[in-house]
Amino acid sequence: MGLVDWQTALDNAGGFDDILRDVIAVTLTEIPELMQQLEQALEEGRDTEVSRLAHTIKAAGRTFGVDQLLQHAERIESLAAAGDLKAVTVTAVELRETVDGLLHELQAKLGQEGE
Repeated sequence: MGLVDWQTALDNAGGFDDILRDVIAVTLTEIPELMQQLEQALEEGRDTEVSRLAHTIKAAGRTFGVDQLLQHAERIESLAAAGDLKAVTVTAVELRETVDGLLHELQAKLGQEGE
C-alpha cells in the first residue's frame, strides 16, 4: 500500500480529477523546492525558517492524506520552534524519505493518467 490516500486527495480537490491533476503538478514542483529550502535553513541554523517551511510542507501531507508526512513535519515544526535543531536533523531525514515516496507516487499517478 502506498503513502497517498487517493480518496482524501480527490475529496480535497472537490471530487474533480482535473483539479487533482493540477494539485499534483504544483506539488511536484513546490515540495522539492520547499524541502531544499528547509534543509538549507536547517544547515544554517535558522530555526524560525525551518519551522515555517515544515508548516508549509505539512499542507501537502494533509492534501494527500499522508499521515506520516504530517507527523514528521509537525515534529520538525515544534522542535524548530523550540530551537532544538539538533533533534530536527534526525526527523528531517525521515521527512525527506517520506517526501521522496510521496513524489514518486504523485509522478506515477500523473504517468498513469496520461496513458
